This record gives sequence, C-alpha cells and structure tokens, in this order.
Amino acid sequence: MNVWTWNVNSVRSKVSNVNELLKKHNIDVLVLTETKIKEEHEKTVSEQIDKNYSCIWNSNKTSYYHGVGILYKKTIEVTLLKTHLSRKVTAIDSEICKLTNSKKMDQGLKDKDKLVDDMKKGHKTEGRIISVQCKLGDFICVIVGSYVPNSGVTRGDPLKRLAYRTLMWDKDLYDYL
Repeated sequence: MNVWTWNVNSVRSKVSNVNELLKKHNIDVLVLTETKIKEEHEKTVSEQIDKNYSCIWNSNKTSYYHGVGILYKKTIEVTLLKTHLSRKVTAIDSEICKLTNSKKMDQGLKDKDKLVDDMKKGHKTEGRIISVQCKLGDFICVIVGSYVPNSGVTRGDPLKRLAYRTLMWDKDLYDYL
C-alpha cells in the first residue's frame, strides 16, 4: 500500500497539486494535515478531488485553522475509527497537582479552567486527529493522521498551551496509539 502524508497548509488553494500528486505517484492513501477548511467546505473540496478517490475530513469546528483529512482510492475498504482524542476530565486534577508541586511548567498552569477549556477545544473541535482502518485484499492496516498542537509562540504569552500539549495531548495520543 502506497501511503503518503503532506502538510498541505490549505487544501482549497492546492487541490490541483493534490490531484497531480495522487496521479503521478499512484498513491493509495494520502493523509493531509493543516487542511484549513471548515465543515461546510468539505463537500466542495471532495468534489474537486480526483474521481477515483474518496475523502474523510476532520475540520476545525470554529475556524479555518488546523484540520486533517484522508484521501483514499475507492478500491480500498476504509472504516473511520476516530476523529478526536478521549480524556477523563477527572484525571486533570492529579496531573496539575504533580506539576504545581514542581517548577517544570508553571507557564500555562495559571488556572485549571483554562487547561480544561484547551483540552475540550483541542481534543474535540480543532480537527487535529483522524484514524482509519484500511483493507486492501488481505492487507489490513490502521492509519493515524494528526496535526499536533504547538505550545504557543506568541510574544505576549509564550508557551501558553505548553501544559495542555504535554499534560494532555501528548499523553492522550500516546494512550490512544
């Protein structure tokens, strides 16, 4: 199976490039990250993709940022497995207690509610993960595509999502995998 991934940085502006890549390299499955489309644009973009391919999208629910997608040949049997990470909110308390007792990451732990909000947003609405099971003949595999959140890089609030990234995202992705 010929599987590729591409941080496309806006699929709507690069549909012709995507189609060219699919055709030129006879790609079976293409994972796209940073698709930058909203749910209402998924159908339009899908209709522009090569007719031999189907698309599954996980777009940001509130903005154009982030988003992942999987394009696959229609001859492959694909089952969607997951479009968000899971976490038991009660586990957050013990994680925060561990950190506040150390000085490793005081940045980003200003208040627990912000961390919980980041988790709810990042895990469920930002369109950051998609996993599928692919079957081609006797070959079966699971493919996970992810656009991992950074820790925040603004001058005014550097590392504003560091606690979310390291305490929640990385741990929950590891647990899922």
